[in-house]
Amino acid sequence: MGKIVLITANLKNNQIGEFILKEIVLPFHCVSAGDTRKKLSYFVEVHFYQNGFAKSFQGSLSRMPTPYYVRVRSDNKMQICMSKINGQALPIGENEAKQVLIWLAYFLSSFWGNVEEAVAKGLISQGTFWYLDTRLDELENISNRGIEGRLKQASFAIDWYLKNDLELISICQGDCKGANILFDYNTKESWLVDFQYTGACSISKDLAYFFTCACEEENADEIYLDYYLEALNGFLVGKSRPITKGHLEVSL
Repeated sequence: MGKIVLITANLKNNQIGEFILKEIVLPFHCVSAGDTRKKLSYFVEVHFYQNGFAKSFQGSLSRMPTPYYVRVRSDNKMQICMSKINGQALPIGENEAKQVLIWLAYFLSSFWGNVEEAVAKGLISQGTFWYLDTRLDELENISNRGIEGRLKQASFAIDWYLKNDLELISICQGDCKGANILFDYNTKESWLVDFQYTGACSISKDLAYFFTCACEEENADEIYLDYYLEALNGFLVGKSRPITKGHLEVSL
């Protein structure tokens, strides 16, 4: 539904500037649930940059691109111009994982208690794309036998639990996979990009996606959960009672 390009510009002070342009061309009609989900996600990202969310994190522990220009055109085209991150995707070992977990903990703690306000400003009411409403086609194709069949039978109950475990609901980044995580060339600090699925959901969803799709260790949740909880509860002082490990493990 679009493209991402690198723009190199000659600036007034005779320096060279590099910027990222994300240009989206939305279809007028979608033929699948996946396309509909993706189309709506671009409006979420526009709101994220246009309504001040990204700017509010500049200079914080949750590092992300700086938006320079956001435009929604009448011909179903969108343009987001943002800063270029001087970094790269890396294999995520211990040091990298801890960087990302600090990023996630600080990000969602910043929205703690203000979820409804953030959704009212354009973030999605069901964050990530891992919730059952939009995955019914995939659910139908899952086997009815074995462990897959048992998970299939429990899927609606699991989905209900995650949506209604209000003590763990905040605004999550929504797509915390390796391709969306960059590490600064010099400092090795983590930066996250792609905020199409940023919205309200259980904080366990960002964690589960990160642990299974980005971390090198097979048992990343067991290795890093205590570290994450210590960081999260530190950021939540004065906002919430501490989140317990048992509660989060049930959600995971």
